[in-house]
Amino acid sequence: MLRVNAVSHSYGDIVALRGLSLELEAGEILCLLGPSGCGKTSLLRVIAGLEPDHSGAILFEGEDISALPPHKREFGLMFQDFALFPHMTVAQNIAYGLRRKSASKREIEATTRRLLDRVGLGRLEARDVSALSGGQKQRVALARSLAPNPRLLMLDEPLGSLDAQLRDQLALELRQIINGAGLSAIYVTHDRQEAYAVGDRIAVMKDGALQQIASPRALYRRPASAFVARFLGMRNIFPADSPELVRALGVEATRQLEPAPFALIHPSGLRLDDRSDKASPLLEGVLRRVVFRGDRCDLTVDIGDGMALAFAAPDTQLAPGDKVRLHVAPEAIIALPK
Repeated sequence: MLRVNAVSHSYGDIVALRGLSLELEAGEILCLLGPSGCGKTSLLRVIAGLEPDHSGAILFEGEDISALPPHKREFGLMFQDFALFPHMTVAQNIAYGLRRKSASKREIEATTRRLLDRVGLGRLEARDVSALSGGQKQRVALARSLAPNPRLLMLDEPLGSLDAQLRDQLALELRQIINGAGLSAIYVTHDRQEAYAVGDRIAVMKDGALQQIASPRALYRRPASAFVARFLGMRNIFPADSPELVRALGVEATRQLEPAPFALIHPSGLRLDDRSDKASPLLEGVLRRVVFRGDRCDLTVDIGDGMALAFAAPDTQLAPGDKVRLHVAPEAIIALPK
């Protein structure tokens, strides 16, 4: 449906995008994930037509739209600050785009009513937007973006100004609403948990370039580089040829890593010894940190030679200083290319 072909873009001497290419399928939600300054918003603005001074091509349904002005692309945009009109009611904000398209009064009323119900604001159509909570404003902004029936919906950090608990709730609602509208969407975020919850696929970016694009599950299970693994919160990354790693895992376990420069011991493949698994490698160490997270504990275990392994485990009564043993699933030892 959408193809970004070798797009580069700069702001003066600052390179924002470096020959980036990707595709979006019809009905798909693609999350752009990466740290601040990696080019996520720049890519969104290029696709929207707000940054026409770029190289490469943007194709939509086979047509090159690189020179098309933003209003003719018929894409919907939703930003972090919501950009609602404070002098308008909820219903008037939602209807704004329809009025600009000279829709009939009947169409405006029907569409506004349908979207109010879809985003859960059916009784607030006459409410002043300044009197809304952050979550309600987010829903109004989404409904306004959906009202003109955009060919593509683009969301730039739409939950960034909300607290963590509300973000978790609304991320799931956003996915449901976008899917219910039958739309394709590009969703920018720096929060990996948000990307996992919303995206059908996730594109990880760094320094204006694409590092990896995959489904949330595939991305988590097989990060393609040390950068991607670290950005996903994985800390068990070591030089693949280090004697410490060989001593910890054994020669056979580390031989599969050649010639990769780094090795990841995936946290999902680590668990405390319960004496039930005699096949997987067993490591001994000292518990250095226990962080209670409610439904789990985050543990850090020192296994010697300056190596520490971090992973999550069910709630435990163990305390720092306790000696423990760890099982390492063979598939948890992953080679990371440079």
